[in-house]
Amino acid sequence: MKATILIDSLNKFFGWLEKNNHAVANSLQPGLSYQNIEEKVTSLPFQLPQELYELYQWRNGTPEDSKSDNVDFFLNYRFIPLEESIKIRLDILEDDSWIIDSLFPYAWVPIFTFEGEYYGVIGSEKQRYSSPIIYIYHSEAISYISLTTMMQTIAECYQTGAYYLDQNGYYAQKKEDVDNIILKYNPGVIVNSYYGDYHHHPEIIKKSKTLEIINIYSKDRSCLISTEIKDDRNNLRKFIEYLGGRIIRIQTSNIKQESCYSSYVIEERFYSDHDKYESQVIATKKGWFG
Repeated sequence: MKATILIDSLNKFFGWLEKNNHAVANSLQPGLSYQNIEEKVTSLPFQLPQELYELYQWRNGTPEDSKSDNVDFFLNYRFIPLEESIKIRLDILEDDSWIIDSLFPYAWVPIFTFEGEYYGVIGSEKQRYSSPIIYIYHSEAISYISLTTMMQTIAECYQTGAYYLDQNGYYAQKKEDVDNIILKYNPGVIVNSYYGDYHHHPEIIKKSKTLEIINIYSKDRSCLISTEIKDDRNNLRKFIEYLGGRIIRIQTSNIKQESCYSSYVIEERFYSDHDKYESQVIATKKGWFG
């Protein structure tokens, strides 16, 4: 397999595991062949990023029923074998199909998990080299710009002691050091120690009595994080999120509350391809929504 920054970072991290957490290192299954990966992902209606192929050629995760009690690849998160990853997505589609699109991006595939939390990639119609790493637990957020920058971050966190094992052998972290390393490889991603309580001290622009624009910046004002547009005249709300100056998500809402409550929402994501979801709620009993 061709050496890449991703593989180099994974090998650095694996070296730390072999030295400090041998059980986890031993729990990782051998990598898959490119052809084997292609066979496992054939049921997906989109293409997965090349980075994911590199990852699973390197190792194929740790099974949930591993004989080792310690299966945490980094912090509390287990590296999911590819066949299990595909099954998780298919199970969601079969049992709760509305979750894909409405809560999870359409082309989402999980890679790391801990008790219902996931880090995953986003596929696309035409294969790309990378995708953002999306963290999902009730809501979603971009946590790393790519799988490569995620592994660069994790490798450096362990090598510098920002991630470490405490006296009881549990993973721990030095939060501010971790945030600085995250931002080193993933500029523009939200971390509280750098951005501060970024919902406070917004820039409020009054265009008229009924039109208001609210911009949220990082603590040092160098990075625009979000824009909210409130158009009371037309009962419209628009919320825009940015990453590195690029729009990554837009939520547009049309809300009326007169004799009935009506809400029409369009959720658009620009992680890879344009991913759009529309929903409508109508309540005829006055006062249902306060």
